[in-house]
Amino acid sequence: DSTDDPTHGTQQLALFHGHYDQHMYHPLVWFEGRTGLLLRTRLRPGRDPSAAFVVEDLRHLLPPLRRRFPHTPIFLRGDAGMATPAVEAKLEAEGIGYVLGIGTNRVFKARVAGLITQAEARHDRTHRPVHLRTSFRHRAKSWPHPRRILVKIDVTAQGRNVRFMVTNRRGPAADLIAWYDDRGASENWIKELKLDIHADRLSCHRFCANAFRLQLHSVALLLLAYFRRSVLAGTHLETATIGTIRLQLLKVAARVRRSVRRLWFHLASHWPGQPRFTACHRALARAPT
Repeated sequence: DSTDDPTHGTQQLALFHGHYDQHMYHPLVWFEGRTGLLLRTRLRPGRDPSAAFVVEDLRHLLPPLRRRFPHTPIFLRGDAGMATPAVEAKLEAEGIGYVLGIGTNRVFKARVAGLITQAEARHDRTHRPVHLRTSFRHRAKSWPHPRRILVKIDVTAQGRNVRFMVTNRRGPAADLIAWYDDRGASENWIKELKLDIHADRLSCHRFCANAFRLQLHSVALLLLAYFRRSVLAGTHLETATIGTIRLQLLKVAARVRRSVRRLWFHLASHWPGQPRFTACHRALARAPT
């Protein structure tokens, strides 16, 4: 996914983006879909399109993933801005199954006009939400061959919602669309990176310095994510956000004293999170080095 990072100074390449209506950077972020672990981040100039550097990042991501999981198929889902001929060609050349959001056009509208009419008539008749899932084959002028277009039509009391996705995967349209919709969890993962780890604080003047700062924030997020998976497993913080973990476990006042060989942290004798802190400290002490 891509996300906006508003800027408020004179940072290099912090440019105006018309879609977001602001001066910003436009980071690209990659997550593993089941665990939510961050795989890669890239800082991009504010005017870059969503698909910028996707192909380049795939060249870095795929080899280590395949070495680590040689028998595991890899699938990719991305927002509408990712559906470009270059990205689709790279994924197909690498044998990656994908579902990418794709913008609508007059051809798509004409293909589903009858279905939309049927869905709206059924909703008016039953006063219940109507959800239609289907697909059709389509070949754009820039495509070397026809591709499958998934169609999502929802008609509810709030109105009509029609979305299109392009895919090279087989299977029922409803299952593929449901799998694509699960990518909504990435918004929460992005929020952890930007708000809980403060990765949106890229206030250096030089672009390279801000790109490096984004990598530091990314490493911090990964460290806390692995801490949550290993040390906090079985506790009420196992599914907590990074912000909650920082607030309840790490933001502890202490007096630091340096000796010749050690740093001593003197904590208060009692505070609300002390039992949890002590349990985590013991778990870390038992962990292999």
